[in-house]
Amino acid sequence: MKEYPGCTVVNLGCGMDTRFWRIDNGTMGFFDLDLPEVIELKRNLVQETDRYKMLEVSVFDHEWMDTILADENPVIFLAEGLFMYLPKQDVKALLSVMGQRVNTGQFVAEMVNEKYTRGINHWLVAFKFKYELVFGEPMTYHFGIKDSNEMEAWSSKLHLIDDWCYFDADREKLGWMRVLGHFKTFRKTQWVVRYRIGE
Repeated sequence: MKEYPGCTVVNLGCGMDTRFWRIDNGTMGFFDLDLPEVIELKRNLVQETDRYKMLEVSVFDHEWMDTILADENPVIFLAEGLFMYLPKQDVKALLSVMGQRVNTGQFVAEMVNEKYTRGINHWLVAFKFKYELVFGEPMTYHFGIKDSNEMEAWSSKLHLIDDWCYFDADREKLGWMRVLGHFKTFRKTQWVVRYRIGE
């Protein structure tokens, strides 16, 4: 956003997120994208503007890219708390389309380790969601990666810039726990990756 103040930001699976009002620089365009029932509820709480729009569509319906790419601005896609709940083939398909269609852009995504998508760990995640977090619908993680650069193999247009985890935060409350960030087991449990999209 510092490099391209007039960029387009796309918040995938936005839910009730209010990020636009927290990061607005006065010039960017911003799209919140989620399923129709979510956007219908959100429209009761916030209003669209000339730079803030809501798209009521599944992230799997790639035609929404026609709208956000219409002005040919650089694009940054945000996927917070989204990819891990989606089938791997659908995430790969989405990123492949991004690689094909976006000339200048980035995506920032929250990731979980692949080991939490199978075996006993997969069951433990499902148990936590159902009995500790008391979600009504059965849910668990379906997609994960082993390391941050893994998705570079999916498209020649995807290039890892950097990654970070909670232990990298400069927060006093972390205290001695900051040392855990030196161990891959902890760094690569749940973390954030940033990729460049383009040649």
